Order: sequence, then structure tokens, then C-alpha cells
Amino acid sequence: MPPYYSNTPAWPVTSSPQQEHLGMSGGDRQEGGRRSQSRNIMPVSVRMLLQHRGEEGPVQVCGVEVGLVVMVVQVRQVVMGDTNLSYLVEDDTGRIEAVHYPEEGTVSALRNTFVKIIG
Repeated sequence: MPPYYSNTPAWPVTSSPQQEHLGMSGGDRQEGGRRSQSRNIMPVSVRMLLQHRGEEGPVQVCGVEVGLVVMVVQVRQVVMGDTNLSYLVEDDTGRIEAVHYPEEGTVSALRNTFVKIIG
């Protein structure tokens, strides 16, 4: 029986600057001269992201390359910028800054509430 996930992406995609910073670009593989990226989503802790170094390559969980991460964290601080919202968020393993570029009509998260981040 085949596994539920695969290290081979279904289609090539480009990566965001945030994914490049976290080493999540999947740039080691080339398909037709274009970068490809894993098309999966994995739950991670803040500590897992803080301990990852970009030179180590893409983020991996249990030996599987990660395309997107999901975290449930508590918002500790909200800073409104001209074009973005910056959140200081934490879980039981650490704190990290999350930046959101909201669309029109988006409501910001409130301090001391729990949110799910996918990115």
C-alpha cells in the first residue's frame, strides 16, 4: 500500500521569501529547470522552527520534507504597521514573531487569544 504522503511534489511551485528564510523552498530538486516544493502541511512547534537553520536545507519532520507548517499559538503582542500586522506568538516551547499582510476587511487577532497559523 502506498504511503499517504510523498516526498515528490505533485506540481512545481515557487516559494515565498519567508519559506526561503526557513529553508522551505525545496530548491534541491529541479523539475524542468524550475524549483519544486513539497505539497504537504505538517504541525510544528515554535521550538522546531527556532532550532532549524536554513543551511541545513528544507524543514523536515520525521524525515519528511515540509511544504507548509501549521501551529496553534497564543498571541502575546500585536503591532500594526502600514501594510502588515506583526504578532509575537508563543506556545509551550518558545516565542516567535509572525507577520500577516491582511486583505481589506481582515480583523486582527486579539492579545491572549489562541490562533492557528498556516504558512
